[in-house]
Amino acid sequence: MWGADGGQSANASYPGDNGDFSDYDNYLDHVIHDMKVHEMIDEVYIEVWNEPDLVYQGVALFWNRDEAQYLQMWGRCVHRFRAEFGNQVLISGPASAYEPFINNTWWNDWAQFVVQNDSVPDQVSIPVCLTDVDDRHEISTCGTWRAELVIF
Repeated sequence: MWGADGGQSANASYPGDNGDFSDYDNYLDHVIHDMKVHEMIDEVYIEVWNEPDLVYQGVALFWNRDEAQYLQMWGRCVHRFRAEFGNQVLISGPASAYEPFINNTWWNDWAQFVVQNDSVPDQVSIPVCLTDVDDRHEISTCGTWRAELVIF
């Protein structure tokens, strides 16, 4: 629903900088309005942010802020879409760049947050673009993670 394309300057703004989500809220207002006006609701999945955890050569490419700010943005977006559309528009995520192993701290933090915040997605997703990834394992692991969200 918002994104960075990698390589943006260090002073680029992100949702929730300095605790201010007003630009992000305005963005969501605009997207939701357009979806309603143009009847873009059926069979739509919303991916909140692509690869927020991707780091390349020590540089965060798509989410250049701390995980806590990302989680607040995630919850804000999910609750907003649920309030506007209920279950008509589905939520997909977290679109992590890395496999959802149980010992992955980022995934554990995300899973605990979405359960506590009541912002569990309808579909757990990760990009499968790494060359050393076995797609069958990815699908199995994502299914396991979706089921495991109930333990947090």
